[in-house]
Amino acid sequence: MYIQSIKYEELLPEKLDWFLSDTVFNDVNLIVGKNGTGKTRILNIMSCLAQVFTNKREPSNGHWEVTFWDSDTNSKLRYILTVLGAIQKEHLSVNGEVVLDRGKNGIGRLKYEKISTKDKMVEFKCGDKQSAVFFRGDEIQHPHVFALQKWGKSLRHYYFGSTFGHHDVKFHNSSGEGAPKEDDTSPDKV
Repeated sequence: MYIQSIKYEELLPEKLDWFLSDTVFNDVNLIVGKNGTGKTRILNIMSCLAQVFTNKREPSNGHWEVTFWDSDTNSKLRYILTVLGAIQKEHLSVNGEVVLDRGKNGIGRLKYEKISTKDKMVEFKCGDKQSAVFFRGDEIQHPHVFALQKWGKSLRHYYFGSTFGHHDVKFHNSSGEGAPKEDDTSPDKV
């Protein structure tokens, strides 16, 4: 799964501070620009979303509109998240069909794949600062929500100009036998 496009607006109580116009991506991308033009900000926006999907952080105030392509299911996922103090809106559609729709106070409806009733959208409630993607990531009942969680867990964001790898040196054991599992999410452990 990869991001096809992303749009973001930073929402602050006083004013709109920063935005990213609808930015389109391919399988492989190179982000180039002068200092202070937003290259790191784009990566931070993606990283924040991944951390929200995996419950590693609460979402910051902002409005995300992200389109993912899931090559495993040949599906286009459109995810919208609006946060102002708490989650105001969370919405996921798959190939145009709504599978998650949530408003304020953590109350929403979510499509269940393996349910015998005609209306497959079932009500739920979760915390008003936690994403339903994290709380409802069930591979059988909610495979597309689970796919977003899986994307969030797979994203790696390493800062350039940091102490990246300065504290540990690791050697790759190509056979994988007897080698301890490394934490590739930590820049100091890569």
